[in-house]
Amino acid sequence: MDNCSFWKLISDSNAAAEAVPGKQVKHLTRLLKALPGTEIMAFDRIFRRFHSRADTWELWAAACIIGNGCTPAEFTEFRNWLIARGQSVYENAIVDAQSLAEVITPQHGPARLEEIAYAAENAWVDQTGRAFEEFTADIPPLPASEARTAEEAELAHRLPRLWARFHG
Repeated sequence: MDNCSFWKLISDSNAAAEAVPGKQVKHLTRLLKALPGTEIMAFDRIFRRFHSRADTWELWAAACIIGNGCTPAEFTEFRNWLIARGQSVYENAIVDAQSLAEVITPQHGPARLEEIAYAAENAWVDQTGRAFEEFTADIPPLPASEARTAEEAELAHRLPRLWARFHG
């Protein structure tokens, strides 16, 4: 499993689900179950790497603006959602968090997706018939984000396009 294969699975699951997050998780789990166990584990490692890479102040601020606040757990779910949207959305947001203003509107809701973080382990358990604890034995948990704070004025100043989209 390489990055291209990872993003293709994300893209294929998103397309099959017509961009409905809950359906995407089901499609992704199904696609992963068709792979060898080692590839499923490799997918999970890549997911965790991209998840960690998105742990930035700018993306936390974006999640805070979009979700009208953001706890560390909600930021974890926001980064899951960001990965689920695909490579282009993810990479653009890494470079410029304000690019999300063109991707999501206030009508979409808070941009969070918990379940996708479990797609690989669920697929692995279903595919191998082995215990969940065997999958997670060598994989450290996703690191928790630190609690961050910022005044609304700072968020509006640092990410004005995104602020205007959600609070303007």
